[in-house]
Amino acid sequence: MSDLASAAFAAMLTAASAALFTDARPPERFQSPAVFVLEVRTQAAIESRCQPLFGVPPAGMKTDACAVEGRVVAPNPCDFASERYARMLCHEMAHVNGWPPTHGE
Repeated sequence: MSDLASAAFAAMLTAASAALFTDARPPERFQSPAVFVLEVRTQAAIESRCQPLFGVPPAGMKTDACAVEGRVVAPNPCDFASERYARMLCHEMAHVNGWPPTHGE
């Protein structure tokens, strides 16, 4: 494989991996109420539970939370002083409601 093709392939893999690790706001059709179990975990436990399913995030990013089998695995809300936790739960609830892990429509 040429150097140019190798670089293009590596860029494609990086972009695909980054798509799995985003805090993007979900499309409205996935923002409806949902019933799910919330697992409040330490950062190490979140990584242990989520990364085998979704991989290790790209450099400079971390696994904040994930939705797994109707459960949301997330950190302690008492550790957040901003609306970031609400945005994170909105994102993960959308996955419970069927938003794919690739964050496509």
